[in-house]
Amino acid sequence: MAKQIIQTIDAPQAIGTYSQAVRVKGGDAVYLSGQIGLDPVTMQMVEGIDAQIERVILNLKAVAKASGGSLNDIVKLNIFLIDLANFAKVNEAMAQHFQQPYPARAAIGVASLPRGALVEMDGVMVLDRATPCFDKSYYFYQKGCDYSASFCFFSYWSENTAKIGKTEHSERYGSYFTPTPSL
Repeated sequence: MAKQIIQTIDAPQAIGTYSQAVRVKGGDAVYLSGQIGLDPVTMQMVEGIDAQIERVILNLKAVAKASGGSLNDIVKLNIFLIDLANFAKVNEAMAQHFQQPYPARAAIGVASLPRGALVEMDGVMVLDRATPCFDKSYYFYQKGCDYSASFCFFSYWSENTAKIGKTEHSERYGSYFTPTPSL
């Protein structure tokens, strides 16, 4: 299976042997890794369940955006809670960030989560085949490619990054696909 690895500086960097998200060949499905309440700048856990729920959703949103989608493209959401009594708080936060129709979801009570987190969420997004392979606000477009991250990345790179330099590109745009030569 050919895949595209998704990475953004707007969500916490992976703290283990995983990618923030993976988009499979064809570009329709994106698998979002679990997000906990880490601040992407400091890599420190935010304090309290309300702040963690909000941060988790913002982290998922950043990875979804870097994948060319949004929270509303998530079709399946898994929620892991240390205390299921906080499920009502998750519902409130979801109502603020997601639009109907809401994704299918599961809420699972767990004994512990990485870094002492109180909540974690992961999900699956399904994107329209016409969705650009990069976030529109970054001006990354597929230009008719077949969802090849390499083509999209290098098309953008050759047309824009060479003009402004790699360091400035990273500071200005942040999100990118890691080219996958096997595509």
